[in-house]
Amino acid sequence: MITTEFSGRETPLMDRRRVLQLFIGLAALHSITLGILNWLFTVNWIGIMGIPFSGFAFWPRQSGAFLISLGMAYGLGAVSLRYIQASTLVMIFSKSVAVLFLFSEFFLRSAPLAILFAGLGDLGMLIVVTALAWSVFLSK
Repeated sequence: MITTEFSGRETPLMDRRRVLQLFIGLAALHSITLGILNWLFTVNWIGIMGIPFSGFAFWPRQSGAFLISLGMAYGLGAVSLRYIQASTLVMIFSKSVAVLFLFSEFFLRSAPLAILFAGLGDLGMLIVVTALAWSVFLSK
């Protein structure tokens, strides 16, 4: 059992699962929003990110479709406890890959500063969800 900072009382497992669901739901909304921006507003969104546009939008648009798909997979765990464990594992794996990719692009290939911030955001989500998952699925 864990204690809440504000009340000092033990928090039941069900409450921790609901908190995990909330964070997974927020990550789902984040991924779906970024996916829509990548897919439907490709040129403008790439410009905002500080990435030069080559004129061929297929790959950024495909990444948008992929982000929407991931967001939907996360969303299953956000709306149903039946799928929370699978959604959590998908999220931990995909955020780990995203963090490695984004940091390597920034530090090894001189990607724009927005890429570093995206990596830090994904790292934050990864840490929170991993800690919550550990608490929910692996604690006694």
